[in-house]
Amino acid sequence: MALFEPLARQFQSQGKGHILANMGLESGEVPYTTFMVRQETIEKDAKFVAAFVRAIYKAQKWVQTASDTEIAEAMQAYFPDTDLATLAAVAKSYRATDSWAKDPIMTEDSFTRLQDIIDGAGELTARVALPDLVDNSFAQAVVKEVG
Repeated sequence: MALFEPLARQFQSQGKGHILANMGLESGEVPYTTFMVRQETIEKDAKFVAAFVRAIYKAQKWVQTASDTEIAEAMQAYFPDTDLATLAAVAKSYRATDSWAKDPIMTEDSFTRLQDIIDGAGELTARVALPDLVDNSFAQAVVKEVG
């Protein structure tokens, strides 16, 4: 069965299962978590959209330099039933497997992989070209601005 962290690690520590594989390593980069905004919102409040993307990118940069414990402490409020050591182990695992995106720019390869997964599940009725669905301009501008 496929489980997300930290649940998979909790099951393992309780003797209820074993982690056999890391789905991120097995699948390659997949844009699993994405944020969508309506075109009318972009047109009305582009500054807000840019600020949101900037915050995401700054968080991505922080994750690259923060310690596993610092990341665990930041996650703790979202997983109140999970101890800090488990969350730090999750952070260490994610770092070791390069599971966190380093920037908010969606690549053609990752977008294709996502569509492959959806198609494999029988849920994709038609493929979409990346530029027809994804506007990377905010992400590209923020990466250039922030560095």
